[in-house]
Amino acid sequence: MKPICLAITLGDVCGIGPEIVIKASYHRDIYQSCQLVVIGDKGALEKAAYICKKQIKLVPPPWEEKAASAPGTIFLFPVSHLDERDLIYGQPSPAVGKAAVHYIKTAVSLALEKKVDGIVTCPVNKALINASGIPFSGHTELLAELTDTKRYAMLFVGEKLRVVLATIHVPLKDVPQLINQEKLLDLIELTHHFFENRLKIKKPLMAVAGLNPHAG
Repeated sequence: MKPICLAITLGDVCGIGPEIVIKASYHRDIYQSCQLVVIGDKGALEKAAYICKKQIKLVPPPWEEKAASAPGTIFLFPVSHLDERDLIYGQPSPAVGKAAVHYIKTAVSLALEKKVDGIVTCPVNKALINASGIPFSGHTELLAELTDTKRYAMLFVGEKLRVVLATIHVPLKDVPQLINQEKLLDLIELTHHFFENRLKIKKPLMAVAGLNPHAG
């Protein structure tokens, strides 16, 4: 059986993303069943591997037909070649912010071309991306834009709990002005359709959280 191919965007390379990827590549359930195609930066991964004291094998393209069989195997799709001065943990530069967006756009292109089966995103620094001159409010909005999706919502899925958000990335004081009956009904219908058709949950039971403690 061909392993699942997942594109992993490296996110903010001065944050926790590279470390997460290195440690994930050593997880047995992952390297025996998945191809980790990392959209990112070779230098960032090598630095993270050194800090984590892990040996990694970076496999360049073409990687479509190759399967990982050993811990530490990472299929690298190099998008950036950041200077070593940009790879200081906790001190990201504008170049790092621009690279993070480039990783996401590249991963979406690969997914739309059906070269990968799914996308996993490492954390990004939103303030840094905006400071670099690229308008960015979050992964959800950018993914919707890149896939020309007009009707969408952010969904968190746990073993027993699934949560869909009515508002995202806004101050709490602005929430009341962003919620109305029409928007909530549309979100409930979208959620119901997704649960039944994609998650295969028939007649899902949904609760709507109140805006204030008395749900008034």
